[in-house]
Amino acid sequence: MAHRKSRLNRAIRILSTSLCVIAGIAIILILTGPRVGAVLYSLSGPRLPQLSEVENRVWLNQGWSTEMADKYHYITQGSDAFLVPFSWMLALEQPASSLFTMPFRQRGRFLADEYFLRFGFIKGEVSENNPHGLAVGLTTVEFQTLFGLSQKETGLGLTCAGCHTARLNYENTEYLIDGGPASTDLAQVTQALGAALGQTLVSSKLPSIIGRRFDRFAHAVLGADGYNDANIVRLKEDLSSAVAFLQKMPNDVE
Repeated sequence: MAHRKSRLNRAIRILSTSLCVIAGIAIILILTGPRVGAVLYSLSGPRLPQLSEVENRVWLNQGWSTEMADKYHYITQGSDAFLVPFSWMLALEQPASSLFTMPFRQRGRFLADEYFLRFGFIKGEVSENNPHGLAVGLTTVEFQTLFGLSQKETGLGLTCAGCHTARLNYENTEYLIDGGPASTDLAQVTQALGAALGQTLVSSKLPSIIGRRFDRFAHAVLGADGYNDANIVRLKEDLSSAVAFLQKMPNDVE
């Protein structure tokens, strides 16, 4: 009897949460009026291809040392291509494919290899120039003025290697060629990043019982010492300002 009651209570909680999510989404759609279609699209993550698994990996000899190649892959060239703080990128969760698929439940990190490499990027390794183990062609850029933010931040940018490192899979081996044309899909990255930020922003405006996505994001960005009411309010304001700025930018990438 107690077990049946527990299952019933759990079902009621799930139903209540789902209704709250639907109600929150409905409010957003009502407020956006005729822009409903555009809003739904901007808050929906793209459908991505699955990763191809290979057993071997070979970097073709380009006549330079491993140390030189590592610098080419990861040393900053001043780009802040992602336009949001690196701390946000590390904390950001992958977007749901739709607002109607429980977008606020916990998901993997946006920069996790199992997700981010599906945009065509190449897996990186931890090194002196890549302490965070980012994908080939990603780099941190310090002291950046990022639009919509209240202070300078370390950003996330691209190096030339992000667009000029080719990959060819043949007979279960991945061949990598420095300087060749990459297969990265920056348009898909742009859509996914916009959806992830937008879903996090929507979460910040909902009751905490269903707005856990933002709460997890805030904990990761601010850390245990910085997680307080004042910093949370500022983070919400910065997130809102950043998303508002990004919405004004062209949404096509060539």
